[in-house]
Amino acid sequence: MKKGFIIAGEASADLYASNIVKNFTAKIDDVEFFAIGGNKLESAGAEILFNYKDISVVGAVEVISHLRKILKAITETVRWIRENNPDFIIFLDFPDFNFRVIKRIRKFYKGKIIYFISPQIWAWREKRALFLKKNVDEMFVILPFEREFYKKYDFDVRYLGHPLIDIVKPTMSKEEFRREFGFKDSSRIISIFPGSRKKEIEKHKTVLKDFIEKVKIKYADVEFAIVSPNEHITELIKNYFSGKRVKIIEGYNYDAIDNSFIVISKSGTTTLEIAILEKPAIVFYSISKISYFLAKLLVKVPYVSLPNLILNELVYPEFIQDNFTKDNLFVAFERFIDDTDLYIETIDKLKKLKNLLGGEKFFERLTEKIIGKVYG
Repeated sequence: MKKGFIIAGEASADLYASNIVKNFTAKIDDVEFFAIGGNKLESAGAEILFNYKDISVVGAVEVISHLRKILKAITETVRWIRENNPDFIIFLDFPDFNFRVIKRIRKFYKGKIIYFISPQIWAWREKRALFLKKNVDEMFVILPFEREFYKKYDFDVRYLGHPLIDIVKPTMSKEEFRREFGFKDSSRIISIFPGSRKKEIEKHKTVLKDFIEKVKIKYADVEFAIVSPNEHITELIKNYFSGKRVKIIEGYNYDAIDNSFIVISKSGTTTLEIAILEKPAIVFYSISKISYFLAKLLVKVPYVSLPNLILNELVYPEFIQDNFTKDNLFVAFERFIDDTDLYIETIDKLKKLKNLLGGEKFFERLTEKIIGKVYG
């Protein structure tokens, strides 16, 4: 019986890792999985050592306050690997935790180390590529330009496509969606993704509310879907965004995107989900002045949204920091309204992007390669 260990440090990694475990165990009988992860990994059959929510935090203040717990988790993880000697370990992204674990286990661990999902070292801290080249037996990346990036360091990584191609799918028809949430058949829907954390929404709310009111005045046929990631954020969104022609939607992200004329979204993975569903979008983000100043010093990429980075072109307008204003959003929105050619050209570019992300059955392809590495 082979033993696999998998580390997924946040929600999307937990989802991806669960698909790996399900596909792996469907093909191989004599394997058992242990993991740092969440409910999805546990449901897939992995034995959870501890939940990723105990060690996954965002922001300098939060990291400092959780530092003792994080360091203890690293020590316990290393101890478990030493004592149980799994045949292979799969690390997903999560570099500040995973790199420390890898550095410590490389002194004694002789099994296979597989890294899935590159940290965004192409944006900053580029030399971390050398650490991965030295310490990882096989690496799978999920963005097409990452393979070329690692070639600069003479590191041959594998690109099999992107896992979201299998995941980003609406759950209901357009008619069902409009009926379920009370949208008029004749309306144009603007979906807005204000953020997934309280601080983000509080930072973005004023500009977004002002934008909504400006659109309402000029366009009587527009309705808004404010999309929430969970029930806790939903209550916050209701406090800020409730009003005429505004619906609060929770848990139907892909259906909201699929029914939209255009999407207004904060920067993040959501922008790639929007692109996969071939919808024009406007991207925004605002952070503290200190954080923005530091980011400008450290980050070396020309765009903030993944679709623009992949295509190396400003397909989705981006409004960051001081450029994030109601007037800038409105002008970009009206360009899509008034310029039919621009709207169609944008969709054509998104189709090209979707082709770059590979076909369906990504996790089957990935699992076959991992099995080949482990059993080869």
